[in-house]
Amino acid sequence: MSRFETLAEDDGYKLGRVDNLAIVLWKTTPKAEWAQIVCGSFPTIANEHGLAILTVLRPETGPPDGAVRRVFDETMKVMNDRIVGNAIVIEAGGVLGSLLRAVSRTLTIVGRSAFPIETFSTAADGSEWLIELLAARGGPVPSVDDILDGLADLSG
Repeated sequence: MSRFETLAEDDGYKLGRVDNLAIVLWKTTPKAEWAQIVCGSFPTIANEHGLAILTVLRPETGPPDGAVRRVFDETMKVMNDRIVGNAIVIEAGGVLGSLLRAVSRTLTIVGRSAFPIETFSTAADGSEWLIELLAARGGPVPSVDDILDGLADLSG
């Protein structure tokens, strides 16, 4: 069983890890200082098998502004060869949720990231996908239950 650890939190986000898998829960629209804390933790979460990222966006989460996008972009450039994949979970339901996930998938295709990015409606689906990517790297992998328990801790 893998151990979950909370690494950082503020009013609008929480960050945790299970082994080399980061769990980022955005409860509100990201701020640049929060993005710097989250992204600054990635090198310490990564191990010799890379870094997987589960990004969960609550329905209240708005799009990041230019300063936040710059932090994300710079981090992705620096960590590019170490990131195994990023599963983006958009929790909004109904037609709006479907539309947001479709837009996210389209932007991912247009953005042409060097590592896989996929959009999901549930954390379980995103976790399963990340576990497959981590397993392909040959290292130990957390279970879906370990990841979902960690997310529940962050959500609590």
